[in-house]
Amino acid sequence: MKILHIALNNSITGRQMGLVRALQSLGEYREIDWKAIKAKNGVQMLRHIIQRTSNEFKPDLTFMQLQAPDIIDINTAKQLKGTVVNWTGDVRQPTPQWYYDIGKNIDLTLFTNTYDVEQLRGAGIKADFLQIGFDERLYIPEGSKGNYPEIVFLGNDYGNWFPLSQMRR
Repeated sequence: MKILHIALNNSITGRQMGLVRALQSLGEYREIDWKAIKAKNGVQMLRHIIQRTSNEFKPDLTFMQLQAPDIIDINTAKQLKGTVVNWTGDVRQPTPQWYYDIGKNIDLTLFTNTYDVEQLRGAGIKADFLQIGFDERLYIPEGSKGNYPEIVFLGNDYGNWFPLSQMRR
């Protein structure tokens, strides 16, 4: 199986190695770091690179991590090879219109919450739930022990990027 991963890598969290290893285990793996390419070359070149790579590599699965309309447009999405899946860990209410638009033009949209799944399904768009994971090689049950409160939330610290970001600390 050939997998094309249009990956969400960033300077804070780096690569999501648990997800990368899972996708790599399926077969021949190729990754496009859309964020880096877009920052360096612009969105039109990014779309060209994605489309060219898809045409040349001919993946059986294109697994995208996209959360906004300014990355892939509908025309590019329609031309991707293989089963095309988009997955996001973001939760935004109401569900942004872009997920409906792209969802109509790909095979499956995955969310880490059931609210968005139900919204897209209600609109006749194929959607499902895929829990966000963690890198089991990085987060291991070892290390210091202390008198700490129970963990009720675990999330990446993106600085003050989102409302209530200070609560992640």
